[in-house]
Amino acid sequence: FYWDDLHGLEVFDETGTLLGVVEELFATGANDVITLREPDGSERLLPFTGEVVRRVDLDNGSLVVRLMPGM
Repeated sequence: FYWDDLHGLEVFDETGTLLGVVEELFATGANDVITLREPDGSERLLPFTGEVVRRVDLDNGSLVVRLMPGM
């Protein structure tokens, strides 16, 4: 995926709960990281890996993630 395509996508967990919106992405040495803006305005960082990002649906503007303990 191109990073520009992911900006603004709504992020849901696997139960369908809205977690927030993709605000930006950045690269680390190991993997890319999503900056998620939560509905309350706080920020959460999620690794853009297959374990966490379960589905990207550009047509519907959504991303489904599996949160690991501590996320």
